[in-house]
This record gives sequence, structure tokens and C-alpha cells, in this order.
Amino acid sequence: MAAVDHPPDHRVHLPAAVPPQRTHPGSRQVSATPTRHRFAHEVVDFDAPAAITTRAELDAEVERLRSDVPAAVIENERPLRTVHALTQWNVRACAERPADPAAADASEFAPVTLPHSTEDAYLHFRAVTVPSDAAWAERAVLRVVRPDYEAVVYVDGRAAGRRRGYLGTLEVEIDARRARQIDIVIRRARDRYRWSGESEGENFGDAHGKGLGSVVADAVTAGAALDAVELELRPPVHLAYVAADARADGTADVAIEVGGAEKATEGLSLVVTVTTADGDVVARQRHVVAGTRTSVALSAAGITPWSPVAPVLYRLTVQVWSGDELVDEIRRPMGFRTFERAADGSLSLNGAPVLLRGTTTIGCVWDASREGRDEDVIRQLLIVKALFGNVLRVHVAVPPARVFELADRVGVMIYQDGPFQWHCFASREAELDEELLQVEELARTVAGHPSVVVVSVPNEMHMKVPFHDADVAFVERAAEVLREQAPGAVHLQDWSGGTRPRALPQAVHDYPGYFYATTGALTGVFDDPANEQVDPGVRAIVSEYGGGVVPSWEAMRRTQDAHARRGETITLPPTEDGRWTAEASLYEMTGEMVRTHQRVIGWRDSFAEYHRVSGEAQSRVLTRQTGRMRRDRRHVSGVIHHYLQNPGDVMYNPWVDLHVIDNAGELTGGFSALRDALRPVSLEVTGLPNRAYGRSSLNPEIWVCNDLPAEIAVDLEWTARTEAGEVVAAETVAARLGAGSAVAVATPEIVLPAVDEAGAIVLTARLRIEGRAWVEAAESVQVHPAAPVWEGDVDVLGDLDGFVERAGAWMPRLRPYAADNAHPVVVTPDVALTAEVIHELRSATEHGRIVVLLERRPGDDLGWIGKHIELAVTGDQPVEVANVELSMRDSGLTTDDLSRWATPDGRVLTNPLMGIDRRGTPAWARCGHGLQMSAIQEASRLGGLVLVCQLLVWSTLSDEPMAARVLQALLAAPYRPI
Repeated sequence: MAAVDHPPDHRVHLPAAVPPQRTHPGSRQVSATPTRHRFAHEVVDFDAPAAITTRAELDAEVERLRSDVPAAVIENERPLRTVHALTQWNVRACAERPADPAAADASEFAPVTLPHSTEDAYLHFRAVTVPSDAAWAERAVLRVVRPDYEAVVYVDGRAAGRRRGYLGTLEVEIDARRARQIDIVIRRARDRYRWSGESEGENFGDAHGKGLGSVVADAVTAGAALDAVELELRPPVHLAYVAADARADGTADVAIEVGGAEKATEGLSLVVTVTTADGDVVARQRHVVAGTRTSVALSAAGITPWSPVAPVLYRLTVQVWSGDELVDEIRRPMGFRTFERAADGSLSLNGAPVLLRGTTTIGCVWDASREGRDEDVIRQLLIVKALFGNVLRVHVAVPPARVFELADRVGVMIYQDGPFQWHCFASREAELDEELLQVEELARTVAGHPSVVVVSVPNEMHMKVPFHDADVAFVERAAEVLREQAPGAVHLQDWSGGTRPRALPQAVHDYPGYFYATTGALTGVFDDPANEQVDPGVRAIVSEYGGGVVPSWEAMRRTQDAHARRGETITLPPTEDGRWTAEASLYEMTGEMVRTHQRVIGWRDSFAEYHRVSGEAQSRVLTRQTGRMRRDRRHVSGVIHHYLQNPGDVMYNPWVDLHVIDNAGELTGGFSALRDALRPVSLEVTGLPNRAYGRSSLNPEIWVCNDLPAEIAVDLEWTARTEAGEVVAAETVAARLGAGSAVAVATPEIVLPAVDEAGAIVLTARLRIEGRAWVEAAESVQVHPAAPVWEGDVDVLGDLDGFVERAGAWMPRLRPYAADNAHPVVVTPDVALTAEVIHELRSATEHGRIVVLLERRPGDDLGWIGKHIELAVTGDQPVEVANVELSMRDSGLTTDDLSRWATPDGRVLTNPLMGIDRRGTPAWARCGHGLQMSAIQEASRLGGLVLVCQLLVWSTLSDEPMAARVLQALLAAPYRPI
């Protein structure tokens, strides 16, 4: 394999836009002529490819969508000002703050071009000469744009200005004709704080947040960063701030701040004009300046509201006049739109109901926007549209304003996280002004952008630590800042937890979906009756959910190279067909990734197999999680996947990557599944087990979710076929779906044929809208012959009649429990483990008998094992995998056999078998409900064996072929303790 050619700065650069292609390779085009039906802010695009599974197909779709981006561009302009960008700087890295920056020797510096980032604690920039000529006035403004996290400016050796924060601009007045040396010292956000409570750990970031803002040396990180420095000559009286809160009815309030008003010799007035891109005036208002901040009310006639399908922008021009003299002018784009949240949590855009669907950026637009690569940012935004998404969540950082400007233009809504994560204000109860100033800077950055519809503050305030009074004060005061400075967005508090005080409505995260998907089981934030995070009857945006995946071989090679540059070792096989293991000697991040996937998808013989099978698992997770939440209209007003693309070669998460595009630009297995799940009209088959016995009757459901703000007519055709193509059952259903609805359009009844050997039935569903093909979905079920007969004697303690009904056909020698034999003992779930029963069973094991307790929790045992002990049974994992006490590998059962079980009430468990995390916590304790259990636990005493079975063997013994296999494996001895 050829070596990876990295850019000099080792950052992952987004793939450049490709030339337009006439065809979509590997995709089926529904129509050769444009056919798109618009429904307010949604569109049914029949020209979209049926599937996107490769990078080439994605590139082609992005180019097709690029033709929808409006050609007329309205930019931010300051026509009466002179601006000179200072791009050539010298820089040195420092471990400590320089005591006397101006005295540093020039030999310590190296040339650099802005923007520039580093992971070093301090950066010291120097410009030795400042370009100036007779056109420059004595007083110019030095604008230091987005220094992260703290910046101090020195002019000819004297400190001239300082600021702290993630996203603002430091402005310093200087004498541009006389200044000879400018030093700027940037300190990264790396101060350490500790908190105590239920958990304890370090928090990096002065303002108690991640402060991520760049891809630095291969990693997504908080670093010392500087975007730009410029000298600006501005009039003594000038416009300091302009933002419009413009609504869909044509009304608007334009917030204007005038700097230097006290220097005016005549009365000041403002002229505010709104024009189309072609220059037609739709509104104009003159207003007398009466103070530093002014709000000008406008009313425009005949406007087109902004929406994702029609991102119509207008030009806002604000002029400040001193008498008859025009002294300053600012032009910027604006859009009219109204985004609202009702008391029940439902959302609307321009008066029409909307469900947010989309994904998250954790950095894949940052550097492109900082470096002026607009086309790369537009490409990422168009990928959101290619996924049928309407929103992009910006996580743990505030990008340059250019991202919002381009989102305005492209038509992608933005959910903007607050600049803070977690909390640690206990030691700063009287010192919240800097944090609140950053919230204000955030609000002023996003204000006036029609794309920014949601702002959350704080982000992920969910640590298992009690809130301090200062934390509550911060949230309440931050909410007031948002209401004042960014009135056009919905303001949320992002997943604070059920016990946290709330000053704002709450968005929630669905973390269990990162790895597992259990349709209908209690794994999500909305399902747990004891969960206090969601108010009864109130819908919430799910702002994070996802599914892990093993990246492509090329991505992992890049990751290996990146970590090697840091002195860290990641072991990969020589080729992608080689064995990939999770021994403790491996680098922690990849070792944990391999272990996680071994627990979810089982042992695989090669890296390539892990990559392939994990992609299939990610597809299932994203399909089920997205569908589960979209169907739950009582609770959900938005589904936002986490996250779009891995922007750095160094792994962001130590356990698993959640992206649908990896750091090599390749699509993961879940990309196409997420795309289908996010369609404005989506289709999903639920309730179909992975396995069933021949002659079984199955009743899956076929759901259609309609996010369009209008009723539509659909036709659903489903067919169940054998592998040989024989039709087992089929039906065509016509239905009308209400706006914003989720309906089980069909409930097929499928009687499986009797078989002598395992085969498969494939259920295919096809949906047509207005007579045109739209989407299809397929699910298969393995059809098994009757279970093999177990000839051994088995004693049953408990429900013998129920056992005979469930398994008597293949376990003919079931009998009541007796103490005077050596037969294995099976204890049914109805038996209470009283002291008398425990004494009897212990006595049985002392005489060498096997005791199997069915459907018990880990602590529900004979007093020999408990929740604190790391015990689990694996299907096909090898001996060297950590945290395993008992292996059923000799049984022939695989992880595939122990996944996707049907429950007695018709639900399907994607992963009823899970492993243990490295903290020793049983997976059932992490994932929630008893239906999704780790596996089986054992303890040896004398000559006997006790097996605590957590799988749904008893409940599904009649219907699940693998339940019989597991039970027979449990009754077989000996086992192999590890």
C-alpha cells in the first residue's frame, strides 16, 4: 500500500469539490427530468439517488445539489472603511507566559501565515513592521480576530489590550504610522480545575468548557489559535454592530450600535434599507440616533420567507449620517423567517410544523471556514442536504461567522451549542462576568442569521455532580443574555439531567444509541418511567445519538501515522485482511475500540471483517434509533445524529468513532442507512425477528413517518419471498398520512414455511408517493427447523408445565426437581430465591450438579456472585479478550446467534448479549432495562456449577431458535473458565 501523503501541517483537509458528473455511478435515478415537490420548508426530491454508498456517489449528489445554491451572492461589506490584513507573522511557542514579549530575540521566531493553531500552552506572534502610508490616519484599529483562549496585545513593548474567550475579536486603537513592533501572546484554554461530588476529574478550560476550535496537529483540540489580524481605518463616528431579527411576516427589528457618537458635530441619523439581490427596495426607514444602541422597526411587503428549500436572502444596508454627510455604511445579508417552540415542545418554521433532522459537526467545517475555503464549507453543508437533513448541530465550539453566512446561503438550519461544557463554577461564584460576556459574544455572532434556529447553553451540563449556586446563576443569567441578544432563535438548556435546575427548555441526548439499538426496549431517555429529564407531555430535541463503526483501512493507517508522530503506538495488521486483536499491549484507544466492537459484533478474523460487520451494525443502530425517535411524536421534536465527519487523524473518542464519514473521506456503513432514516417521508420495517421456526406466524409492522407539513397520499407494496424467489405473502396498501405523522401503514401476517434446514425469508417494502417510486426497505428472517432433541434428564424447579409447553417437543425428559439425583437443574424465573431454596441449590452444586437460573439479574444468584464482579459469557470471542470469565465458544454459538432476539411482546432486541466495560460495570447497568442483558454469569463451588442466565431464554423458548441452543449449551458440561 502506498504511503499516505499528508499535508505539511498534518491536518486532514476536506476533499475538494469534484467537477459535475452527468450520471450518478451506482445509483438509480428515479427520473431524467427534474421533479421536486415543495411543501413549505420541505421538499420531496424524486431526482435524488436511491442510495449513496460510495464517495463518488456522494460527490455526484453534492454537485447536483450545488445547482440549487442561489447564484446571487450578498456579502458583508464596509464600503467606507479601509482594511489591511496582516497575514505575515513570526511566531514562537512558549511553555510559560513570556515575561517581556517585546524583548524576545528575533532568532527564536519562525515565519507563519494566519490563521495558525497549536497545542502549545502559549503562542507569541510578532509583526516587526506595520504597513502604513499617508492614507492612514494617526489612529487606526488593530483587530485581533478570534484569539483562543486569551490574548494580550503589546505595541512597541507596552500592553495595549487583553481579552479572554473563544470567539470574540480584540480591538486596540494604535498609531498606525508610528507603531513599529506588535507582539500578540495567545494562551490556550488549558487551566485545570477540580470539582468534588459523586465523581471527580479535571476540567480543561478557563471558562469551564472544552473550547474546541481547530484541528491542530491531527487532533480536534482546544489550542492557542489566531484567525486573523487586520488594521482598519474607520470613521470617528461609525457603526459598531448591526443585526436584524427579521420575521416571516415581513417585520423586523434591526439592532444598531453607533460608536463614537459623542464625537459628532451635528445630529446623527440612521437610514436602514432592505433590497432584493437585484436591488429592488422592499423597506426603508430613517431613524434619529438617540443613544449608543438603537432598534429600528421595519415592515417589508411581498417578501419570501427564508427556509431550507428557499433560502432567500435580502441585502440590509445601514447608513449613519451626520447632518447631510454619510459617515459610515454597513451592508450584510438578511433573511426573513420565524422559528418558534410551542409550550408542548413542538417546533414550527414560518408557521408550518417542522421536525429537525440532521447531524453534528465536531470540527469538519472549522478550518475550512477559518482559511477562507468557502467551497469546502458549502460541500459539508450540502452533505447534510444529501442526507435529507435540514439541520447541522455545531458541537462544543463556535465556528467563524462565515459558517453561518454560508448556511444562510445554502439553506441549512443551525443548532449552535453554547461555548461551555460541564460545570465548575464553585470557586467563581462572584466571577461570572467573563463567562457571560462569552455568551453575549456568541449571541451577537449568531444574531441576524436566519439559519441559526437553536442556541443551547450550557452544553452537556450533565456531570454526576450537584449544581452549585453559581452554576444555577450562570444558566439563569445566560438565558437572559440570549433572550436579549438573539431573540430570533429558540433557546435551550442542553441535557442537564433530571435533577438539574432548568432555566430553559431542555434538549436531551440518547447515549445508549451510540452502540446498541433496542427497538421499544427501555434504552433511551424517553423510555424510562423514572427518568426526570423529559417533562410529561412535552417534546424535546434529541441533540445526540449515534452508532459506532470501525473506520476504513485508509483512515486507520492515517490514524496510525498521526499517533506515531506523537510517539504513540497503534498496532494494525500488515494488511487489512490480517488479524486485529485487542490485547492490553495495544494503544488504549484502538484497544478499546476493538473490545467494544468485539462485544457488539463478536470476534472477527480480520480488520476487513470488523470494518464490514461494524458497518452493518451501525446501519442497524442508526435505522432503529432514528426510527424509534421519529415514531415517538409525543416526545420528539428533533433527531440530530452525532456526528457527520471525523475531521482529524487522531481519534477524538477513546472508545469508538461515531461518524458516518471517516477521516479519509470514506463513507461508513451507516451513511446510507442514516440517509434513508432521515428522509422527510421515511419507511421502516419493525418487529421482524432475526430467526424463527418454520410454521411460525410473524406480524411485523411497516411504518411511514411523514415530516411534511401537509397530508400526502402514499402506496405501500410489500412482498415476502423465499431465497428461491417464491412469494410467501404480499399486499398493496393505499393510505393518506397526516402532516407530521407516524403511522403503521401495514401489519403483515407471514406464515413461515416448514423447512428441513435453515433458510431465509426476505420482506421487501416499497413506498410510492403520488404514484412515483420513493424509497424501499428490506429485512430478512432466518427460518429454522425444529430444535434438535435433547436426550438428557433435566430437573425443573418451578413452572414444569410451562417448561413442557415451551420445550417438551425437544426436551422429552423433563421432570420435577428432586434432590436424590445428579441431573442438571433448571430454575424458572417465577421461583423466589428464599433462604431455603438457596440452601437446597447450594447443596445440589456441592454434589456436582449444574444449576441454571433463567432470566435473572447478576445479583439474583445464590449469594456467590454480585454486581461488583466482572462476569459475562461470550459467544465467539477468543480467550485473550479481557473481562470474560466463561466462554461458550465450544458451543458453536456466535455473536450473530445471540443478537436480534424477538421478545414475547413483539419487540426485537438488537443486542441482548453485551459485554463489560473496563470499569467492571455490567452492561445491563449501563444500558438500562433488563431486556437488554449482558449475558450469563457463573461461579464454581466444589464440583458443581451455577449459571445465572440473563438472556431471554425462558420467555422466548417457544419462538427463538437460539434460545433452545443456549439452553442446551448451558446444560452441556464441562465449561472452560478463563
